[in-house]
Amino acid sequence: MADSDDFLFDDVELDDTTLAALDEAEKTYFSKTSTGVHLTTPPTPPPAKRLKTAHRVATRQIDQTASLDNVEDLPDISIQEDGTYGLGPTPPDSDMRRRLGESVTSQERPVRQEYSPRPARAPYASNVASSSHAKPQSARTLAPILPTRYVQHEQQIGMGELQKQIEELQRQQAQMQAELKQAVDARLTKEGEVSVLRKAMEKTSRDHSAELSKLRAAKEEADAKQRKTQQAMREEMESLKTQFIFKQQEQLSAMPSLKAPSSVRSKKIANMPSSTPLHPLSQAGAWNRDGSNVAGPSNKIFETPRRPRHLPSTQRLTPKRLQPPKSPEKMRQSALLPGFENAFMPSSPVAKTQIQSDRKGKQKAIDLLKDDSDGVVERDGLDLWERADAVIPPFPLARAARSEAGDMDVDIQSARPTEVLFDVPMTDEVAADVPLVVEERLDDVKPFDWSAEVGTCSVDFSSAHVELRLAVKDRVYTYGYLVNGTDLAGPDGSQFPSDTANNTASVPFHEVLETVLCAFIDMIYVLMSANLIPPLATLLDLITLLDFSLPNVSNVLLAQQSEDPDRPTILVHLKAIITQYLRPAVQVEEKMLLARGTIGLLEALCWNVSEESITRMSVIASDSDMIPILLDRSQPDDVLSQTIRFLALLATHDALRRVLLTVPPDAPANTIPLVERTSTYLVDQREGPEADYSRTLLICFFGTLATTIDCASILAASPVLVPALISYVANLVSPIWEDDKKYLDNPSLADCVIRTLGDTLCLLHHLVFSTQPPLDLLLKLQQAPPRYFNGANHVFIVAFGRLSYADPPSWMNKTTVIALERVIDMAKDLLEHVVDGPEGDAIWEVYQGNFDNASETDEGDMEAQLLGTAPSGD
Repeated sequence: MADSDDFLFDDVELDDTTLAALDEAEKTYFSKTSTGVHLTTPPTPPPAKRLKTAHRVATRQIDQTASLDNVEDLPDISIQEDGTYGLGPTPPDSDMRRRLGESVTSQERPVRQEYSPRPARAPYASNVASSSHAKPQSARTLAPILPTRYVQHEQQIGMGELQKQIEELQRQQAQMQAELKQAVDARLTKEGEVSVLRKAMEKTSRDHSAELSKLRAAKEEADAKQRKTQQAMREEMESLKTQFIFKQQEQLSAMPSLKAPSSVRSKKIANMPSSTPLHPLSQAGAWNRDGSNVAGPSNKIFETPRRPRHLPSTQRLTPKRLQPPKSPEKMRQSALLPGFENAFMPSSPVAKTQIQSDRKGKQKAIDLLKDDSDGVVERDGLDLWERADAVIPPFPLARAARSEAGDMDVDIQSARPTEVLFDVPMTDEVAADVPLVVEERLDDVKPFDWSAEVGTCSVDFSSAHVELRLAVKDRVYTYGYLVNGTDLAGPDGSQFPSDTANNTASVPFHEVLETVLCAFIDMIYVLMSANLIPPLATLLDLITLLDFSLPNVSNVLLAQQSEDPDRPTILVHLKAIITQYLRPAVQVEEKMLLARGTIGLLEALCWNVSEESITRMSVIASDSDMIPILLDRSQPDDVLSQTIRFLALLATHDALRRVLLTVPPDAPANTIPLVERTSTYLVDQREGPEADYSRTLLICFFGTLATTIDCASILAASPVLVPALISYVANLVSPIWEDDKKYLDNPSLADCVIRTLGDTLCLLHHLVFSTQPPLDLLLKLQQAPPRYFNGANHVFIVAFGRLSYADPPSWMNKTTVIALERVIDMAKDLLEHVVDGPEGDAIWEVYQGNFDNASETDEGDMEAQLLGTAPSGD
């Protein structure tokens, strides 16, 4: 009966006592159940009991899983008229609650009975049974249990998480405090180390300054000692030279007693054949006539090149020939050494008189030499000295150049014949033969043998370069070039070129020169075919030596035509050498030696050449392969400088200047490849003496091209040249005013820089103001290619503002300051051409101070400054 649903009463009344008892029972139950709550998922509430359908008051199942905090889920309870409670309609349940209710009602009754025997529910069941007004068990059993368990469970989980967070924060705080302590310790340690290092650096700097002062003082002292030593050595050298000259004079004075009689020597000189053939040539009077460069010796002086000597004239020697012969007593006395006497013997008036007479005679001879040194040597004196110098072997041009460098022995030997000829005779035979020596003359002056000089230069050069003779022996003997029936290149290689000096006596010079040069040109081709680079470079040096030593060599070389009449054979071979061996990517033996020899020969071809022959060099100036290869950025600095020097030589000829400035058909307007390529070398990053020398040669090259107005207009129209010159000026100016170390250590280096700066400013000033109207320099700076000239306008204002208004650096000497002041006017003209008015005044104020303090300057100081006599601030 306990499980029956028929014992439900609808008129249940709950008073205060009953509600208090229910609340007490509920608290007791919750207190017991809360102690035994486990952190497990609450069990599913039992299914609700089936309600009686015929009851007049409809009861409503309360959702066991409703939340206590949700007011909308609670049923509406109302008190009716009869004192009973009624349940009103509730809002529709959500889908979740509807599904939960369906699952509860769908369960069967035996499932609910599983919860009846539980001891925790027994007090609750008895308490419900004691009240006749209690609600059904399905509507009031487990409704508040489920939320309480969830809340407690969530609270415990939250407390655990908070505890973990607190522990984590405490751990992080401890770690941060440890790190802070370490950072503070490290900072204190670092500050201590920095202080120690700073003190050590200051001490080291002081020690270094003191050491520098000591070294500077020691250096100055050593320089002073060295200068004194050098001065003493120079004085000692002069003394030794003087003593040597006196000793030489004494030896020459003592030698006549050992010489053969003058008659024998004069006959020997007259009969001795000269080592240099002196036969006249057909073109003897053609070379160098009226300043022209045609082959042949000069008409003015027909003698072998040697040190000039001054001779006494015939009129002054005539009285000596008319003197009567000396007496035997006088001749006996004259046999003694002139100018010397025995100090241990008693002196006699006769001996003293004779010594004085001898001294006067020698002094007269010296006076004759001095008097004739200012005039022109007469023909009879020239004949006399030609006979006297016939015993001296020929002096080739190559060795003559070396003797001029300071060979003292050659000078002394060349001066000996003068002393011998004017010596005083000491024997009877010598006294009798003196008039014969003076009276003999040479009727004809023999011209210089240029044909023999060709062989002499070749022999001297080939002897110094053995590899050239070996190359001739191995390769060139197959060619049978004949000069007067003689084979120049025999199988053993010994006849060429030594036989040229001995077999060209009767051959005209131009034939010998043409034959030898043709042989050399063919040898170039043979050595190129055999890839013999060292002999090829030596042969090019030999041809260069001949070109500088002999006349008309360049004309003969450029006259040898190849298959193309406009291209000489020598230029064809040189182009082949450049394109085959001198490319930067090609690695050959002795490449630098070959490059110097090739470019040196090109330079030699530009000297001593006629205007007709120089036009043939235009194939080099207009070639699109040779010049770009030699001007490649991968080439060494010395090759670049030598190439630029060759271009400067080409620019000296009017016929080639236009060729160098020709614009190719496929190039843009005003774009000259040669000018564009060479202008970039003014602003590149290369350093060193060779790089500076190449830039100086570039200024010379552009200055030579700009000598005519039309060429200057072409250069000024180039978009690269003018900005490159401005950048180059800035690179020269910046180290001077920024106190570069190399100028501080050696202020004399600034002289060369100021000189180059003056040349560059002169060229730039000429390019800007030589045309009418003047060049728009500001527009040129704005249109400069940014790849090479970034911020060209700013660079121009800084560089030319310093030149125009800045004071010279204090380390400059007086000479350098004067040279710098000479270029200031050109810099001011260029600066005022670009900026003027307030902008120019602002630039002046930057370097000369503000205008407010100008009124405080004394008028006397201003006048002194204008006159250049103001005292220095030091």
